[in-house]
Order: sequence, then structure tokens, then C-alpha cells
Amino acid sequence: IAVIMWLLSAVPETVVDAPARPGANPLLVFSHGLIGSGEEQSATFAALARQGITVFAITHKDGSAAMTRYPNGNGGTVHGHYELPPNQLGEAYPPDYRVNQIEQRADEVQGLLHLLCPTHPSAKRTANQLKSFEFLTPDERSAVEAKEAEVRRELGDVLEAIDFDKTVLGGFSYGAATTALVAARTGGAGVRGVFLLDGWYNVDLAEIRTCPSNEQLPFPPLAHERGLEPPALFIGSEMFAGFKHLNRRTIELQRKCRGGAEVHVFPGTVHWSFIDYWAVQIPTLSQWIGFLGPADLRAVHEKTLALAGDFVERVCA
Repeated sequence: IAVIMWLLSAVPETVVDAPARPGANPLLVFSHGLIGSGEEQSATFAALARQGITVFAITHKDGSAAMTRYPNGNGGTVHGHYELPPNQLGEAYPPDYRVNQIEQRADEVQGLLHLLCPTHPSAKRTANQLKSFEFLTPDERSAVEAKEAEVRRELGDVLEAIDFDKTVLGGFSYGAATTALVAARTGGAGVRGVFLLDGWYNVDLAEIRTCPSNEQLPFPPLAHERGLEPPALFIGSEMFAGFKHLNRRTIELQRKCRGGAEVHVFPGTVHWSFIDYWAVQIPTLSQWIGFLGPADLRAVHEKTLALAGDFVERVCA
């Protein structure tokens, strides 16, 4: 299994620990999907990096990642895996579970921005999952600040090569919804654009057997309420476009993009067509298995990459 996972996660034409490209490079901060990780779109990130775009991909610690690492309090880490919502298989699925969870995801994106550039207008310090920074003791604050400074020193040449005035936020699936929430929270301050890949913009409680409600909830609520200020690139699957309520919410959000919305739906695609493991590493096997739709996965990957690269270049010009 370890060998199989290594093969799936290997990124072609990539150099580990290569020196940062000098200059004022745009920044893309990317949020992964449900049961995913920051490695889901690794081949896309590597290709964007070759175009001169610096990419930071977060692996969330809200229970939505396939696997992540948590600090254990002794200077080490422990592995955590995807967490089923409370009572999903039992008596009552909490209707507000995902709404609360995505708030933490948005905190983590803004916390990453703060780590990279404390003065960024959309940055927000998030010390850990349990306490906000203002409630930490002086010793705890000092420890957080020291760790942040250490990370910035380690990333010194990378950070020096970023123009933080050219920041773009992006995400896939649950991550697209997370990106939309951050943009809605901050009014898009300091964000040139948002890249939303097959996003999840509606919670269909009627599809959850153990949920006491059958509502259709706009997701995330704040994004639908406020709309989005920055220009937005929406790339979606034919599968998601075929879901009545999700498609309706997606169109509603697109119409609330005051900076304009560029929209693409790729024929023959399913939601998982956008995960690089399948499209880049094993496209022939993936299509032979048959669960990724009839679209040419390499063509989908290349078109997604071209649209994303062009979008970042255009909004950052």
C-alpha cells in the first residue's frame, strides 16, 4: 500500500528544494476538498510554479483531510485522519456541522496568510484549534511568535520572491467553498482573484439519512449573503452541473461576483476528474476503471492548468 501511495503522490518534472525563482512572483493559496489533502492538485501546483506562481497548499486540521499531523504538546506530532460528523450513522446528524467546520477552515487559510505575511489585509492570526491568540497566556503567545519567526526564516528566499499584492485564493470542492468564505469575510481585501474548482455551494440535508432536517442550505451562508468582490474563475464538472440544487446555488453565487465571474463546465467530467492523481499519474488506468467519466483526463488537466495560469496572470497584471 505504501508503494502504491508513493506512486500516486509522485509529481512528474518536479525538483524538491529547488531555489526560489527571483522576482516579484504572484501567490496562490489553495484549500483542498473533503477527504483530501494539500497534495490533491500537486501536479497542477508544480506546473503553476514553473510559470512563476508561488503556491502554498494547506492541509486542513478540522477533520476534513484524509490525513494530517497535529502537534502533540511535546514538540512532536501525531497523525489524524478524516473524522465522520457526529452521529452521521446514528440518530441525528447536526444540520450546522459543515457550516461550523468551514469556519475553522477559513480561519486556517487566513492563519496561513498571516504566517506568510502578517500585514496582508486578509490575514488573521490563528494560534491553534482551541484558543484564539488574544486568549493565550503571555508564555503561549511568545511560543507562537517564536515558531512563526522560525518558519519565516526557513522560508526566507521563497517569501522574498513573493509579491503579496498579487495574492490569489483557490480551492477544490470543499476548498472552493472555503475560499469563497474567506473572500466574503474580508471583502476580498488584498486578494486579486479567486479560483474556484468544482465547488460545493449547497448543503443538501435531505440527502443525509440521519439528519432531522430536509433543507437546502446555501453554502457557505456568508458568501451567498455578501457575494464576492474579487474576480472569480469557476471551473466545474458536468456531474456537479447536473445536481439541481447545487447547480442553482452555484449560479446564484456566480451572479453575486461583483468583480466578474468566468465560468467553465467541462463535458464528460465527474467531480474526481480534477484530482491530479488520476489525471496525471494513472489516466489510462483511471478511465479503464470507469468511475471518472468519459472525458480525456489529461486534456481536462491541461485545460484547467491553462485557464488557472491565465487567470492568475491576468488578475495580477
